[in-house]
Amino acid sequence: MFRDVNDVINAALRYKGFETCNSNRAELAEVNDLLLEAKSDWLSITSDGAREMVVSGDAAVSMIWNGMGLRGRLEKPSLQYAYPKEGMTAWADNLVVLKGAENRDNALLFMNFLLEPEHAAALTNFAGYTAGVNNTAPFLMDELKHAPELNPPANAPTAEFVPPCSADVVALYDRIWTNLLK
Repeated sequence: MFRDVNDVINAALRYKGFETCNSNRAELAEVNDLLLEAKSDWLSITSDGAREMVVSGDAAVSMIWNGMGLRGRLEKPSLQYAYPKEGMTAWADNLVVLKGAENRDNALLFMNFLLEPEHAAALTNFAGYTAGVNNTAPFLMDELKHAPELNPPANAPTAEFVPPCSADVVALYDRIWTNLLK
């Protein structure tokens, strides 16, 4: 299981049919009980090494990021990537220039370089994560163009960008997470 409080709790909330960024104490108690019960079936709670555990066969299944799953499947073609029918969290890497950056013009040039389809595709070819830039397909390696990890099936739920939760929700999640890690 991932070592990420939000990904794990949000997955459990979705499994139970509850909303994310949830402050409903009764629903969160159900999530806490669900996670504690499931924990006995988990090999570990870590984000590092998840790919290696499924590739080696030590773990039969893993909660895993799509790029990590893709690299694992390329190493061990018998692995299958699946999308949870209950839904999943969307995410995106971002590029920023820090306020007061000494080389602002060069930073902007570099950002524009990375956002060109050919260069964004090179990052996808290396890391296995979707580029988030249009027109990268002609530059992708053939095995990535139709990879299930980068191309959700038509029946997959739309991934949810979860907004930052309020401080009270974060505190409730932290209690569940601390309890889970005991």
